[in-house]
Amino acid sequence: MSTTTKTTEAAAERKRPRLEVLDGLRLVAALVVLIYHYSAVKNNHIWSEPPKEAFPTAHSLTFYGWLGVNLFFLISGFVICMSSWGRSLGDFFTSRAARLYPAYWFAVIAAIVVQHFWPEHNAGRDWLTNLVNFTMLQEPFGYGGVSAVFWTLWTELRFYLLFALFVVWRGVTYKRVVVFCCVWTVASVMANAADTEALAPLLLMIVPDYSFLFIAGIACYLMYRFGPNLLLWGILGMSFILGLPVTIRKHYRVEKGETGHMVARWPTAVIMFLIFALMVAVALGWLSWIHGRWLTVLGTMTYPLYLLHETVGGTLLHELEGTMNRWVLIVLVTLSLLVMSWLVHRWIEKPLGLRLRSAIKNGVKELSKDVEKPEPVAPKPADMDQTQELTAVR
Repeated sequence: MSTTTKTTEAAAERKRPRLEVLDGLRLVAALVVLIYHYSAVKNNHIWSEPPKEAFPTAHSLTFYGWLGVNLFFLISGFVICMSSWGRSLGDFFTSRAARLYPAYWFAVIAAIVVQHFWPEHNAGRDWLTNLVNFTMLQEPFGYGGVSAVFWTLWTELRFYLLFALFVVWRGVTYKRVVVFCCVWTVASVMANAADTEALAPLLLMIVPDYSFLFIAGIACYLMYRFGPNLLLWGILGMSFILGLPVTIRKHYRVEKGETGHMVARWPTAVIMFLIFALMVAVALGWLSWIHGRWLTVLGTMTYPLYLLHETVGGTLLHELEGTMNRWVLIVLVTLSLLVMSWLVHRWIEKPLGLRLRSAIKNGVKELSKDVEKPEPVAPKPADMDQTQELTAVR
């Protein structure tokens, strides 16, 4: 490592305040996805009529809410790089497991219960699908999620695994992170041009549809920690340009498979640019004036809200349809979900996460213990005689 790089990293080691603005952005992303599911998606069967009829004006605007997931992935790249600095591989996996699983397990149970008691709105799953969902690994085994939004977790897990194996394992440094971003970019470009059938396992790990978003988030964090430079701007710009056609392809899939109606493509490109610009503003400190404990509190609600809104919230809307104006109902259900999400964080996610973290750390400590050397066995009298003979011969 060069003297300049060492100096840069040493200067960056100073303690930085919590980026509370990211907590707020995470909640905004979750709410945008929520509105998309509640007012633009046709195949979740929330309303008695298609979204085009239920929301004749708004549905063409809320259609773009699926891009909230892109903001999620950008933030994830930023936060994972930030939180893994100075951590061992064991600490990295411990923190991720303790963060993801407690609220997720609750959401799986809630989805199973809702599907059992309100089967007319929710397609029930067989017992094996429900069981496999508790692992968060249902997709690679060919089982559907008990909630449609769980697909993003498998995408996140693959990013964690790649970052852990190629960066965290050897220790997070500026150089290793930059090399990781460049190599992953090249691999993603090649994956988009490859024979998808022949290289299916490899493509599965490269995550070519969303890798550019994680890479851009990582580049933004490096800008935040070390300051911007031409290399980081290049990584960020390349991620935006190469990610744009991938996002436009997703636009077509959303039109065909989820909403059933066509809308203009250019707003998707504009929104993508604004999402990138927003993260750059965070990286350069332009949004540091947005802070406050209230943002942190809102941030704690984001993950449970995202996990619960599609199944629990959608069922509430379905059951209460006709009792009031649809938009008023959406607002009331969303507020109820926010309260539920805070309760899940306070009484399930936080305490269970601490216990899970402690249990995993203890397990890791056991693995790291040296193997005890066996006590030397005292030689038998016959062995002693033989030893003496050998000594005498020498």
